[in-house]
Amino acid sequence: MKICIFTDIHGNITSFREFVKTKDFLEADKRIYLGDTVMCCAHPNECIELLTQYDCINLLGNNDSYIINNIEQEDSEKFKQIIFNRNLVTEKNKKILRNFEKEFYLSVDGIKLYFTHYPWKDDVNCHYVIQEKTLEKRQELFKNIDADYIFFGHEHLPTIFEDDKKKYICVGSLCLSQPCLYLMVNIENGNVEIQEKNFPQNFDSEIETIKNSSLPNICKESIIERLIKIDNHENY
Repeated sequence: MKICIFTDIHGNITSFREFVKTKDFLEADKRIYLGDTVMCCAHPNECIELLTQYDCINLLGNNDSYIINNIEQEDSEKFKQIIFNRNLVTEKNKKILRNFEKEFYLSVDGIKLYFTHYPWKDDVNCHYVIQEKTLEKRQELFKNIDADYIFFGHEHLPTIFEDDKKKYICVGSLCLSQPCLYLMVNIENGNVEIQEKNFPQNFDSEIETIKNSSLPNICKESIIERLIKIDNHENY
């Protein structure tokens, strides 16, 4: 079985359109998406609609959850982005997001696989991204998960840790990293092969759309600065 795993689209339709044309995506036996379709870039509706054109297991991300749940936060830049996206995403697409699950289990050849955006601390919120990326932190986050392989997103940077029982694999971000990042997992006769895959992306059209959007200026400036830094490999 060939499994294509991807995550963290974040409203970036330009790169997402390129991804769905790839051989890896089109020829996979199973496609599993780990969430965060919205926020940051300015095309959440287009991303949701493109995602649901394909046969994928679609999971909910924390940013998706903020859009479909009536949460209130302090008057911060993040909350301004949430309000903007909540108003931008159509009711039809919010309904689609509400049908996304928070986790997915899969067994192949007796190998147990688990997929999520990140561990959920309640019905609405994931845990914050841990700053200290260590095996011990992974073990604590996923201590209650019965699986041989644990796949997640949220952190944007790809990492693999393992102990004698589990592998903890952060996929990275498809659309908020340079290059785009995703995984191909091939399981055959009980053997598991994990390939980290990528292709370069161009943020120019997304930046231009953000400049011309009705986002508050403080949000525009912050998002554009972030995308430029990602494009320059300064951070993810």
